[in-house]
Amino acid sequence: MRRALMMSLMTLLLTVWPLITLAGTASETVDTAVQDRADNFWFGHRGRMSDVIRTITVVMQGSRFLPGTIDVKRGETIRFLVINRDPIAHEFVLGDVAEQAAHEKEMASMPGMPMTDPNGVTVAPGKTGVFIWMFTQVGQLQYACHLPGHYQDGMFGQLNIHD
Repeated sequence: MRRALMMSLMTLLLTVWPLITLAGTASETVDTAVQDRADNFWFGHRGRMSDVIRTITVVMQGSRFLPGTIDVKRGETIRFLVINRDPIAHEFVLGDVAEQAAHEKEMASMPGMPMTDPNGVTVAPGKTGVFIWMFTQVGQLQYACHLPGHYQDGMFGQLNIHD
């Protein structure tokens, strides 16, 4: 009985925590707030709305990303419109395979940790997030969700950066 109660509380916390951390955050202004503390990654950095070249819509549904593959060009600033159609929160995190593995390990060691990294965004159930990124190098990335069990269940896609 006590174990069942603890499991129920953990499930509730993992479901509600991303909602609490997103409360009061205007999606269109997130890039400005994050840009002030943004880290550069080998493949780019947070972009500004004024530099956006195009918008790519990514749908999270059935713990999958649609589309499963995205192609961009080096030098492009992309506005990702990330739509969560699931009844649970999801992440949209950019990184190569090694960076995704490191983030997966970090999330496993701190369940319920809110997404504060500049290379990703958490999207509440039924909501839409906006994520702006400037791609500076050619290469291959993944976009992934690292909430418990999602990455292992295949919730990732391929992002190719071309010249």
